[in-house]
Amino acid sequence: MSQNLITFVIPVRHYLNAKNWDQIKNNLSQTIRSIQNQRSDNWDCVIVANRGSDLPAMPKGFEAILVDFPPNPFYEKDKHDIEKVHDYVRLDKGRRILTGMKARPNSEYLMVVDDDDFLNSSLVEYVEKIKEKTGGTLIKAMFGQKIKTSCINATSSTNCAELL
Repeated sequence: MSQNLITFVIPVRHYLNAKNWDQIKNNLSQTIRSIQNQRSDNWDCVIVANRGSDLPAMPKGFEAILVDFPPNPFYEKDKHDIEKVHDYVRLDKGRRILTGMKARPNSEYLMVVDDDDFLNSSLVEYVEKIKEKTGGTLIKAMFGQKIKTSCINATSSTNCAELL
């Protein structure tokens, strides 16, 4: 398999943790279309889901990696402590992301895309244009909280991690 500039990794929750799997599948289909619509074809995509998940068809450039991770026992927010829910969601999602990353160890860039995200059609093209520049913008978002931070120059004395 040739190496692409960007590998998109889509972690899909366990189907037993989904209140409406048809909605997840529909959202995933739309996410797949948004990735397919990239103006540059310098990408591939790994979808990590549980064996037994009813996934949409995998078009060219997409690969489904099927795992046997157990369902998240603390998925329902209204039945468990919210911190415990968040911890287990991060653990489950992290396993899936790591599986996708390990499947593409030579990718220059990895981007995690949720199953309900939509990408701008020029995203890969943009990365191709700016990939040699230093610095950049880091965006950290978690459970609806968005914090935008910027690093002026990667060689400056500012530690980007401190800004998060």
